[in-house]
Amino acid sequence: MLATRTIPAITFTRSGREIVRALANLNDQYSFFLFLEYQFKEHLQGLDQTTLEQYTSEVFHRNPFGSMIHVRIGKLESFLQANRGVSFGAYLSTSYEIASSFTERSFELLRETNLATVRFPPTRREGPEHYYRRVLIASGYPPPRQEITDTMSFIRLRRNSIVHLGTVPSPAYQTFTVGSGPSLNTYWKKSKVQIDFTNPVVGPPSEKDTLDLIKFLRISTQHFDAHLASIVDVPCLINSVAERVFGDERVRMNLLIREKRAHKLRSLLTRDFGFSGSMGVLEAAVKTVGVR
Repeated sequence: MLATRTIPAITFTRSGREIVRALANLNDQYSFFLFLEYQFKEHLQGLDQTTLEQYTSEVFHRNPFGSMIHVRIGKLESFLQANRGVSFGAYLSTSYEIASSFTERSFELLRETNLATVRFPPTRREGPEHYYRRVLIASGYPPPRQEITDTMSFIRLRRNSIVHLGTVPSPAYQTFTVGSGPSLNTYWKKSKVQIDFTNPVVGPPSEKDTLDLIKFLRISTQHFDAHLASIVDVPCLINSVAERVFGDERVRMNLLIREKRAHKLRSLLTRDFGFSGSMGVLEAAVKTVGVR
């Protein structure tokens, strides 16, 4: 009976994992902000009326920033509300910028592994998620699910309304929510979030909306990354990593060195790409690089 040969494959990419990790860290920072806000509000509620009439520079005299706002303690609640809107918008905007970097980083990987087939059509005035989709189609690859692309588009338009201080939805935002909103509501129905994709909301996001949108960014990036892993030319990836790791060496190849290199290559590929495949494929890749 002939032994079956494992076809080399990957399940994620290093860039995708790094972006997802960065989004998770930012979500933790956002939760920490909410924790500090809650504790501060509790502290204010415990103050007596005399203290509430005093100024920040008096009550928090050890705080070097107390004199910079210089308001009565009783008025700090309004400052907290204004700070909430700015902070929530900043967290969402930063999260979107991190997530949208996936497009260019995925192109770097495709140039490294799929150069013979990848095609980059001329850019248009469009979101990075749309150009990513067009590149894959032009290259003959199946695109990601339309709902995942549309989710990124919705968050980009929501983020733009915050960054540009929009008081009314842009025409593009309105058109998008009418055309794609219903299908997105259906797609994300089981996620138990309160986002209504048919509603082109403007202004600072609420606490819950910010959490939900960051969650969608993380999930969407994971979808994009798993899809990218499915189209990467894995043999070319193996050869590229082998060349990068061992290309500068000058050794006289033997069985011991080949096996040692193959194990190191497997470790790197497993860590960075979720690699699965036979040792024979790896040994074939390392035996001809960095030799004399």
